[in-house]
Amino acid sequence: MKSVEHFWKILKTDDVTTDYIWVQGSPRYQAFDRHRFNAIIWNVFKGAAGQKLHWDYHQLSMNAHIMILQEVLIDRNLFGKYALPGFELVHSATYQRRDGFREGLMIASRSPSVGSRQRILSRYKEPLVGTHKSALVCFYPLIQSEKLMVINIHSTLFRSLKTAQEEIEHLLASLPEHRGPALLAGDFNTITPKFLQMIIEKLSAYGFSHVHTDNDPRSDLRILDHIFVKGMGVENLEIIDSVKSSDHYPISCVFSF
Repeated sequence: MKSVEHFWKILKTDDVTTDYIWVQGSPRYQAFDRHRFNAIIWNVFKGAAGQKLHWDYHQLSMNAHIMILQEVLIDRNLFGKYALPGFELVHSATYQRRDGFREGLMIASRSPSVGSRQRILSRYKEPLVGTHKSALVCFYPLIQSEKLMVINIHSTLFRSLKTAQEEIEHLLASLPEHRGPALLAGDFNTITPKFLQMIIEKLSAYGFSHVHTDNDPRSDLRILDHIFVKGMGVENLEIIDSVKSSDHYPISCVFSF
């Protein structure tokens, strides 16, 4: 009976309408270097690998200025276990399970977020489980007073090409106005090349460039995670296929301005 009750708590979810953004930690720097910084983009698969994932997470943080993570499943206690020395953590919940755990997006940064933090819920819910996907928008100071807009996204999986296009249009219409550099990254769930091409074309119209690699070790069905930039250069991109504690490989990227 207890196992049935536990399964029900995991299966049943509620929208998080208040207190959906949690923040913790003291970042090391007041602003990002204006010339270059390192980022990790990674869907952590709800932390299912347990201690192995947390070990990889801490290792990846060593050379990162910012970590952009999807499918971060936490409660208050587990949020503390994601803490990193010298980082600020911003977690935005998309939904909450009946057992108290909430899933969403997280940005861990060595520089503090400034101004308002915005959660953008997907226009449509996932049809099978009835939950939204979302985007998290934060701003980070750069040396010389400019700000970097970071958009962490996890797109819906079960959708047609038409609804995928509507979702991207919904995201772009919901973004705050910003004239400085911008980084849009995460799990776009581009299940076919047509989905990716549509997203590239839509974002290109708004000044975003897709960061491409010719040496991608992922199979076609696993090329779901992408990076788009505006007003930034890319010095290096690496898919870290040696990390296997999630069903997604981390992406490491070095940006310059």
